[in-house]
Amino acid sequence: MQWKIEVARGGDYLARYAARMRAIGEYYARQAMAHALNRAGDTAYGRVRTTLSNHLGVKYRALRITNALRRKTAYEGRLEYKVIAIGSHFDMIHAKGVRTRKVVREVNGRVRSFQMVYASAWNVPRAYPGAFIGRGSQGLQIFTRANDDRFPLHRVWGPSIPVEILREPTVNVFEETIEDVLPKRLEHEVSRLFDSL
Repeated sequence: MQWKIEVARGGDYLARYAARMRAIGEYYARQAMAHALNRAGDTAYGRVRTTLSNHLGVKYRALRITNALRRKTAYEGRLEYKVIAIGSHFDMIHAKGVRTRKVVREVNGRVRSFQMVYASAWNVPRAYPGAFIGRGSQGLQIFTRANDDRFPLHRVWGPSIPVEILREPTVNVFEETIEDVLPKRLEHEVSRLFDSL
């Protein structure tokens, strides 16, 4: 999944500065547009990461470590800025508020103790009975057993960034940021180049 900001999307902004852009020349006009796209895109990218972290209950650091969100910046030859969401579901270990607690219960007339894992994926605190934290092939992970035997183990998964990036709060944050920042940045960049010539 990816979002693209292209100059064509900001066409109404371009009409406002058409005379100035013609005056500074095509190369400098494209340079100004690329700078404005990158600044607006970087701002939107940061706000999307923060929104995803808060909305999904995934640690902000995990979004950076796993490269779940990537970006491709604009330049004079390609006037588009891309925010790309990649990957599958997050390991539940990256959820906020992961903790364990030893629970003692009576089962079939016998007192047994077992570990209970708590996590707040999707910002909903939830207990995962029978789950435990162990070391897997990719570091610490949360596992559950398929049955009463020791093996097989199943990993507990959290949210998927490519799916969640299409949902309501993230899309709104992205579009509002672009609509707010892009015209101001384009005006700033065109004015800066026009005044320097």
